[in-house]
Amino acid sequence: MAEITDPALELVAMCAWFANITANPSSQNTVQVFTTHFGGNEEVATPYTILGVVQRRFTTFTELLDQVDDPYLDTSIVGDARRAVAALRKFCALSQLGTSWSTNAALAGAQQHLSAVKAVSSTLRRSHPLRRLTKEEQEALREKLNDTLLDQIRTSDIPDYLRHALWSGLMELRTILDFLPVFGLEALAERASEVFVAHASARERSRSYRASKICAAIGIIIATATTVWVQSDAVLTATENHMRRAAEIESYFSEKLLLTGPNSHDAPAKPKPRGRRKSVNSK
Repeated sequence: MAEITDPALELVAMCAWFANITANPSSQNTVQVFTTHFGGNEEVATPYTILGVVQRRFTTFTELLDQVDDPYLDTSIVGDARRAVAALRKFCALSQLGTSWSTNAALAGAQQHLSAVKAVSSTLRRSHPLRRLTKEEQEALREKLNDTLLDQIRTSDIPDYLRHALWSGLMELRTILDFLPVFGLEALAERASEVFVAHASARERSRSYRASKICAAIGIIIATATTVWVQSDAVLTATENHMRRAAEIESYFSEKLLLTGPNSHDAPAKPKPRGRRKSVNSK
């Protein structure tokens, strides 16, 4: 069964993930810990990349708090969550790179701040629900995002710009998946949706790509990654109403066309001239 989560719980999970990183030796500063922990991946080899990703997540979450409009939620709870985020994001501030990682790890795992963020979880789950990928789904994605697939894209006959868009997009997906607690579920879904644009264009441009195994594999990758986005009941109802209205409009115009008489392009044929009637007495 799918596990539904939300941006608040995901932000808490990210902070807890960082808090569990252990410096070895304990005297290492933040730069040294980040370089050691993320240095094996070329995409996130520098501490500055990690800082940028984490700071963006805090900023995005703060923007979500600004949008909260829940009459059943005390405004003080939102204020507490906002102050907690301001405190938590200091663990990955640029000014903290030279400080001891043990100090920053303790800040990232501060239960008082994490609890304040969790307090808005139920509200954000209604407005911004997310679906958490299972371990099996994550493993299946990693298996499909292999070097063989990336090499086949490089040698495919699709246009160069589409080849580059697919290859770089899938490389980023692989990096996001490797460090999913850092980048977050929404980053995975957003990047997959961008890959879909290049994938759909390649399908239109190349018949061989459309019939290839790599096309099918990329389609599965995109479909799995974008299941992170959960459509709320309000969105589904609005979509259903829109489709129903569209059907009504189409039906209305179809009936009008059937009832419409001949127009100027379909002028009636001229009647044939009648001959003069012969008189009854004529011979």
